[in-house]
Amino acid sequence: MLAFYAVPVLSMLMRSVNDPVWTLSHYASLTGDTVFLKVLSNTLYTSLIVTLGALVLGYPVALSLVSAPRYAPVILILILLPFWTSVLVRSYAWMVLMGRHGLINDALLAVGMIDRLALGFYITPAMLGGPREITLSMLIAQQVDQLNWAYAATLSVVLLATALAIIAAFYRLPGVGNAFRTSAR
Repeated sequence: MLAFYAVPVLSMLMRSVNDPVWTLSHYASLTGDTVFLKVLSNTLYTSLIVTLGALVLGYPVALSLVSAPRYAPVILILILLPFWTSVLVRSYAWMVLMGRHGLINDALLAVGMIDRLALGFYITPAMLGGPREITLSMLIAQQVDQLNWAYAATLSVVLLATALAIIAAFYRLPGVGNAFRTSAR
């Protein structure tokens, strides 16, 4: 854990404050950066929608696993089967289902629930946000491609801190912290 997690995270943190010299200016510049604030809000909004979607899709599956233990092995196989395919194949399958001319988007257009562009095709975050709604991970990748290491490291630290803050907030909800302690036993 130390070599493969802590050292890279600390290295990223150090790069965000000492590239090219020791300074917090990278963090200070984020507060007035309208592009960053828009990207951060896009990221949080996309994360909320994906979380709600996972709950809506996952709860019935979890309920069926508990209520019909006889069929649990079949249900688990159906859940795990997509993980045996490559990321590229999975991403393309999602694009076929949820792309601009995908099955789900066409069905929603037909019933009048939506009126336009569902998803683009870049990588999974790009697919979730689309080409016009850049997420923080896409902005980080863009900064790395431009060799702007300090800004990419700063954005990475902000993304990590945001994720940890959200996890800590949910952990404090009544019953959630106890559920984690109970499942660890």
